[in-house]
Amino acid sequence: MSGRVRILLVVAGCVVLAAVAAAIGLAVTRDNGPHKPRYPGRIAVRDGCGLKHMFFDGTDQRELCLQGVFDTVSVSRNGDKIAWDTKSGIVVANADASDPIDAPVPLGSNAAPTLSPDGKKIAFLHSPKDDGKYDIWVSSTGENDAEQETNTRNVTDVVWSPTGEWLAYVQNWSDETLEGQISLVRPNGSDAHTLVSGDAPDW
Repeated sequence: MSGRVRILLVVAGCVVLAAVAAAIGLAVTRDNGPHKPRYPGRIAVRDGCGLKHMFFDGTDQRELCLQGVFDTVSVSRNGDKIAWDTKSGIVVANADASDPIDAPVPLGSNAAPTLSPDGKKIAFLHSPKDDGKYDIWVSSTGENDAEQETNTRNVTDVVWSPTGEWLAYVQNWSDETLEGQISLVRPNGSDAHTLVSGDAPDW
């Protein structure tokens, strides 16, 4: 085979590969149904007896009436799972509120759930004595494997980062200043450090 023919075959192969890659990219970016987000995350708001969540352009709105919702509702970034706290624990369900299950949490007071981006894990505040002094715990949404990730007994808020690499939280919240220390910790409890004073962190 001559060198010229080889070059032509290589160029033709590259063109074919480029066309296949473009087709795959187009398929990935298209909307693949109501459970596949076309945008980075969803917006959730408390509404009526529960929750309304949607894409940021207002499409794919879902209104849900959640049984026993108490204070906090979380929607996973991929839009597949929701979680909320009740007076007796934490509930995890599909995005349409179907198949609700009691999250596997330790005995005591459990509140303020926040779902990982893929909806497979949940971070929450736990107080074994139900005395209002909380730490962050992380658990799989379907397995009894909850583990304590902070040991300060003074956490008041927690939220998962969009990439799933960090948890942002508030500690040492003050009634006088109405703020605390905004801190970060890995979901496995490592690399805890404080960033700045403030309240109600979000990503």
